[in-house]
Amino acid sequence: MTKKLEFRSLIVVSGGILLILINILLNEPLLYLECNFMCALITIIFLIYLILPIISFGYFIKDKARFARKKLIIHSISILVSLAPIILTTTLSLVFGDFDDPRICGTYLSGLGKALTIYSYENNDLFPDTDKWCDILILHQEVGPKSLICRDSGAIAGESSYAMNANLSGKTYLDISNDTVVLFETDYGRYGKRNVPTKERFFYQEILKTEENKFLDRPDRKVYKDRWNQAGGPELLTAEHHNGEGAIILFNNGSVQFIEKEDFNDLNWGEDK
Repeated sequence: MTKKLEFRSLIVVSGGILLILINILLNEPLLYLECNFMCALITIIFLIYLILPIISFGYFIKDKARFARKKLIIHSISILVSLAPIILTTTLSLVFGDFDDPRICGTYLSGLGKALTIYSYENNDLFPDTDKWCDILILHQEVGPKSLICRDSGAIAGESSYAMNANLSGKTYLDISNDTVVLFETDYGRYGKRNVPTKERFFYQEILKTEENKFLDRPDRKVYKDRWNQAGGPELLTAEHHNGEGAIILFNNGSVQFIEKEDFNDLNWGEDK
């Protein structure tokens, strides 16, 4: 009985440690894994270990009268370790996950603003073409695809949570007011099914031509066709990423602000100085 118990506990402990290592190696909570073969495999393992504590507790109740002190310790450890991946995943999600925290999306948007500033400086102060801005930032400013994502939006690598103000096409930052909207949150393109592979994005094809592997990951990952290089105006602005309360916006002066929904109508979308 003792050997069976120790073997069963060893399996539970090993599985718990495996899931913990997966969390650490991926540097991302399991809750945020994109759905692929690995995701499905880990999900199955995760569900198994979600059930194991219940089974272990059942054995504990059944055999507690016959358990020696050593058995009680081993079994208690097995129950705790089998719960560890669940606890760890929840903790990592709370610490590293966005969970509707505008500050995290604001940090990403601020980084995009800096990349736009450098691009403008290198291109006669012009903004990038608004219908290619995502591709341009990746190809010319080494912006990673994940920098275009606010997790609250449900976007994945190869999609963008943001849109560029279409009124900036052909303009320099000197042509517009400091308070002009440059980038803003949008859900445009998030409809239908993800049925376009990432490798069809322009930036992906261009990087492949240079035989460089930077930023290239899962070329067959399906994405929304139109959730990329979005450009428009207030009709595309959404507050849905933050429970309908407002949106993160990058302005021409480089500031990033959370604008409440009731103030959307006061935004400047391209008036001349």
